[in-house]
Amino acid sequence: MSRKVAIFGFNKNGQKTAELMKLRGYKVTIFETTEKNINKAKELGYKVNALDITNPQQLLEAGVGPKLEEAVCCLDSDPDNLFLILTLRSVLADLKIVSVIHSFDLHNQFLTAGANELIDPYTITGRKIARQIERPVVAEIIEHIVLGRADLQTAEIKISQTSILNNQHLKQVELHHKFNLIVIGVLDHEVSGDFHFIHEGSNPKLDENDVLVVLGFPEDIEKFKLWAG
Repeated sequence: MSRKVAIFGFNKNGQKTAELMKLRGYKVTIFETTEKNINKAKELGYKVNALDITNPQQLLEAGVGPKLEEAVCCLDSDPDNLFLILTLRSVLADLKIVSVIHSFDLHNQFLTAGANELIDPYTITGRKIARQIERPVVAEIIEHIVLGRADLQTAEIKISQTSILNNQHLKQVELHHKFNLIVIGVLDHEVSGDFHFIHEGSNPKLDENDVLVVLGFPEDIEKFKLWAG
């Protein structure tokens, strides 16, 4: 049986989210108030509820109940998303809520209101992406919405004994300049087995069996893999 997800807001973010969820087999319902977006969602074949999405009673009447497993808040403003999270949480205590957030200064308020995951379209960091590696649906949403490019990917590259990367320091490799890649982090096999996020000033030594997590275009990732060996 298909899992049910409600997407609130059918702007660009909401539309991309709906496409991805549908591809992964979710039963998608769109909640919208703007006539233009309502018509667009209907044209694309989605079930649409046009109602006051901040009204708990209307949400319940529209099917936001125990059978709903996930909700994604994609409204255009932080106050609207924040109020929606509060409303959803008042209706369903166990619902998984993912929300777009435009000002990360409000991070704590969103979590306090009841959001489980936050996606920042403007200042997305390697830490946020890395946290989602084991959660492919959210990872795909991030790649399509937050990064705004369907052709950007994350990749995990394990360093072999014969790799040119073995025994090198990260800055020596110059991934960004040579291959147009961003390093998110390194899984340090030799020292602790922990994942270390890369930030300004980081220059870890790369060893056999370490895993680099990078972000970039598929062709650049493949070039890097061939070069690294």
